[in-house]
Amino acid sequence: MLHTKKVFAIVLILLLLLTSYVLMFVNTQQSKKESIWISHSHEVGSAIGNLRTQRKSAILYTYQAITQTDDKASIKMIGAADSAEVLLKELSSLVADNHGMAKIVERNLTHHLLNDLKVARKVLEQVSLPTNSLEQKFSFLKELDTTIEINAVPQILDLIESKEESLLRLRQATLKGVTNNIDTVVMISLLSALVFTIVMASIFNKEIKERKKITIQSASYKSILETQVNELEKANGEITTLKNLEKFSSTGRMARTIAHEIRNPLTNINLANEQIKDLIPDNDEAEMLCNMIDRNSNRINELISGLLNATKFMEINSEDIDINEVVDDALELAEDRISLLNIKIVKNYKKDFRGIKGDAAKLKIAMLNIIVNAIEAMPAENGVLKIYTYEDNKGKCCINISDNGKGMDEEVLQRLFDPFFTTKEKGNGLGMTNTQNVIITHKGELKVKSKPGEGTEFEIIL
Repeated sequence: MLHTKKVFAIVLILLLLLTSYVLMFVNTQQSKKESIWISHSHEVGSAIGNLRTQRKSAILYTYQAITQTDDKASIKMIGAADSAEVLLKELSSLVADNHGMAKIVERNLTHHLLNDLKVARKVLEQVSLPTNSLEQKFSFLKELDTTIEINAVPQILDLIESKEESLLRLRQATLKGVTNNIDTVVMISLLSALVFTIVMASIFNKEIKERKKITIQSASYKSILETQVNELEKANGEITTLKNLEKFSSTGRMARTIAHEIRNPLTNINLANEQIKDLIPDNDEAEMLCNMIDRNSNRINELISGLLNATKFMEINSEDIDINEVVDDALELAEDRISLLNIKIVKNYKKDFRGIKGDAAKLKIAMLNIIVNAIEAMPAENGVLKIYTYEDNKGKCCINISDNGKGMDEEVLQRLFDPFFTTKEKGNGLGMTNTQNVIITHKGELKVKSKPGEGTEFEIIL
């Protein structure tokens, strides 16, 4: 409900501001228009004044030319008369928009003014003739006086000037009203803007407080969530470790059971084979078959021994070790394969690991198994083997070994540490089982990430 009121208030203020801007624009345009008309009235008044002055000058110069026989006055009279005609045309153009005034100028002022000027020119021409006597000149002057007396030019100019002054006062009053309107609109706009600023500041302040509150709550929830995620990860890690231990223990029990069940009949087979050799002496074919039984019996025995060694908790010689040296020793053992396939090695080791204990020999073999598998999974000439050592956020020692090989699918990943499981043609499937045994015996973790075509990444955490 409160949010709706805020929105309504903002919309109302914005509409008020918009209305104010529209009114401001309309009144400004009207003000410009009235200012132009006022300027126009001043131009009309100026034209009337100039026309009145030029008419008077033309008549005055005419009198001066007659009474003083002054040629310069004659020239000035002609100039004043010409200027009066020009001003008459200008005045006609200025009042053309006002039908009443245009009619007065066209029918009355033009007729009488031109008649005045015509008589003045005629008198000036007659007076300038040498044949005319002084009496004739004064008669012309009397004719000019009569014309001026009966002419209504001054009254007409007064009438036009009076009408234009009335229009000027009306336009000035209109301009004053428009100016007052603009002032009112400006005040309304300022008040609206002030109210809008106050409302927005209030809303913004509330938003800031709400955001701070939400931020604090989010940080609290995030902290709780991170704690729960860490606990869940820790629990998952412990569950995974327990599962691996359980699986390893179960595999070891199964391996010991199988070894026991196989070695008993295998012992009998070996004893029987020895007796057969004694019973059939000097028989080459029988000796060849007995030797074949011996070799395969020994092979089975070696496989059983390897299975037992890979699936039982081994004893380790725990001592202070430099994990970087262990990794380098494993790489040195694989140097021939790395050189043969032209594998590129990228190393980034953390210096000064502290308090790392373990069996260097067994860890070296475990890492060698991972490195060899990575080398065999990568293409020749384009293989890149990356090995990083670092500390995680819990201060544990981590060794990351990754390749750009063919990778493994989910099914292979699930069976990777099973005894005798292998994807190699000549592998025995015990290398990764033994590697897992070494890491578990060191109370560490072994994580694997892989996708077909994207390589494989092993992470050992000690």
